Amino acid sequence: MNTSDDRTSSARLLARMRQRAGSSVPESPMRRREAGEPAPLSFAQQRLWFLNQFAPDSAEYILPFPLRVTGPLDLPALERALTALVERHEVLRTRLVVDAEGDPEQLVDDPWTVSVPVVDLTGVAGAELRESMGRDAIEKEIGKPFDLAGGPLLRALLVRLGAGDSLLLL
Repeated sequence: MNTSDDRTSSARLLARMRQRAGSSVPESPMRRREAGEPAPLSFAQQRLWFLNQFAPDSAEYILPFPLRVTGPLDLPALERALTALVERHEVLRTRLVVDAEGDPEQLVDDPWTVSVPVVDLTGVAGAELRESMGRDAIEKEIGKPFDLAGGPLLRALLVRLGAGDSLLLL
């Protein structure tokens, strides 16, 4: 049986279960939604939303991804690549909002253009000082919480340390 047949038979099974149980079987959060149509939170999103409600100024749930980039870096190409990722992956455009009854739900926004702020330390004398200042800039960015309801839920920062030496944080 192919994937299309699997999805069709799964959808039929879910429809039969709903019919037998009335409205007590929740709709699958996995079905594709129209733009701007809310969906229930996954269990992981529920945990994230709860942690954010419990400690809104905390950045403990953030998963930083710092990279050292050596060699020439084309900033416009990096921004286009990150924008393409945002266009392709709904999870990068998803916000966690509260409905009129106070229940959390997820909304997937339209794609947006990613701009990468740059901290240029190339004029700072001393490689060790530049490295220290660069790491401080990265740590400061990591410590900023996200606005789960306002978005976006992806940030980038580029720290230029020298010609062909940068730190990139996603």
